[in-house]
Amino acid sequence: MGMRVNVMGPSALVDALAAQGADVHVLEPHQDAGSATLGELVVAYADDRIEAANTRAVEHLQTSRPVLAGVAPAGLLLDVPRPTWLLVGGPRADWGALCAAQRRAAVATCLLEGWAHDADAAEAMLADGEVPVATAMAAGAVAPGAMVIGPSTPCWLVRDDATGRTAVAPVLHGGPAVWRGDGSPGSLRDARILAETAAPALAAALRASGPVDVYARCEEALAMGDDGHVRTRALSLLVLQELLPALAERAPRSVHAVALLARDDGLGLSAAAGAARATLAGLPADPACTLLTCVAGDGDQVAVQVAALPDRWFRAPAPAPSDASGRALSHCGDAALTELVGLGAGTAAAATPLGPGGAPEGAAAASERAAAVRAVSVAESRRFRPPGLDGGGAPLGIDLRACLDRGVSPVMAGLALPGVHEAPPAVRPLVVPPAALEEALVALLYGLEPESPLSP
Repeated sequence: MGMRVNVMGPSALVDALAAQGADVHVLEPHQDAGSATLGELVVAYADDRIEAANTRAVEHLQTSRPVLAGVAPAGLLLDVPRPTWLLVGGPRADWGALCAAQRRAAVATCLLEGWAHDADAAEAMLADGEVPVATAMAAGAVAPGAMVIGPSTPCWLVRDDATGRTAVAPVLHGGPAVWRGDGSPGSLRDARILAETAAPALAAALRASGPVDVYARCEEALAMGDDGHVRTRALSLLVLQELLPALAERAPRSVHAVALLARDDGLGLSAAAGAARATLAGLPADPACTLLTCVAGDGDQVAVQVAALPDRWFRAPAPAPSDASGRALSHCGDAALTELVGLGAGTAAAATPLGPGGAPEGAAAASERAAAVRAVSVAESRRFRPPGLDGGGAPLGIDLRACLDRGVSPVMAGLALPGVHEAPPAVRPLVVPPAALEEALVALLYGLEPESPLSP
């Protein structure tokens, strides 16, 4: 094996070392990187265990085969040791820490569960802790956007046929919806139609037709548009198309309800997020893997998880995204999971350079460096080849080392939800703050340190 050298210096030195047969890695620290961060990057790039772990992890991402295996209430799919509970996306589960959109969704879910007779009573129950709130990721589920999962929430059971690992994702619908932070009467009505009519019909159709290969449908959807919204809408229709014959045979009276709720991008987003969760849950357990496995935000901060430390969140303050008028929006939930397995809007518009303090430099600079996400990815997808990438595969496996090394934050497709539910939702960039990545790298390297022979 040749000599591996980490270099931060002139190109002449790099060329000279490469000419001598050295495996040269050029460190390109961003302007805010301190000497401690540079030292950690040198150690991380020199550790063969990390390279081997990332190689194994990417091969898993390439070969994972998640399928929609069934539909059932969350309480039947998840092992939660009490009758009343709610699950939310992201790292913060305390009622007082939830953003406004998640609070509205939590109140709406209490009403749907029948635990309260009005919104004031539901909010009092949540504030008093009578209905505890937990993170969806810790329970083996995923909660895109502002979605709040309760025991009776209809959910997909997603199974990775390559590993046998499963994940639970709420079945989402289009239009005004709880997962968009909308607790209006129309949203509650559609949620009840979904739970009482559409979800049982989807369950019957899956039993009759067999599992739906999510990534196969995603491959088709990626070729059906150059925008993340369009692709996710296409995925909704493709999933419905595959289930339609069985729906017409087993639950003909429910076809209209399913078709009505399947409009827009909710159905496709829930299927893709569940598939990504099942894929990432099946990553080989390895304390040296530096790939990101979750990114979530709530308007005040963004938090990440890394494969090496699956039970920990690393967070840092991050500016909320804004709409075209400059109005601040909330970004929340686990929708960014899809970016980490080669799906989502980031396959086209990939990365945002970090300015001072970790803030994005702006649209012009972002467009100039859109290809930077490929530099912070470990590989290209062998199956996802969206238009606009010159025939190449979608970036696969975001390496936190490379993000810190190059000063690039991968842009995740964070769902931006307005402060008032009447306003339309939007997708805005969810920028990963470097401080969160630095904390994750330090924790990972600390876990890899050999114990001292003098330790008790």
